[in-house]
Amino acid sequence: MAGSSIEVIVTLENPELSDEEIQVSVRTLRNQLAELEELQDVMLLPVSEALPGAKGIGGFVLGKLKALLNLDALKKMVGVLGQNLFGSSIEVEAKGNGRELKIKIRTPEDLQQVMPEVERFING
Repeated sequence: MAGSSIEVIVTLENPELSDEEIQVSVRTLRNQLAELEELQDVMLLPVSEALPGAKGIGGFVLGKLKALLNLDALKKMVGVLGQNLFGSSIEVEAKGNGRELKIKIRTPEDLQQVMPEVERFING
């Protein structure tokens, strides 16, 4: 499965931040991820793609990013996300080739614990 394209939804949550602060954090995270050469695309998740009841702000779903990347880049992306927690929790949902991965990172320790799961997803 290595080399296959997958879709990843990233959710940033922090109850101590306002909606606007969360969206600023998500935009910053998007910009950092966009610097990764391995990512084919990374964008704020449009409200048009949201589940019913999702909270929107400025035409986008609050706290969510959508990325398209090669499977090989998933580990690097999760590493970047883990380095940018700043007291928030980050949920990553990846789908590709009929498989799904769902992880949640709250601390650097969580990042270390989920990496074997990410490796298994990558290696099939």
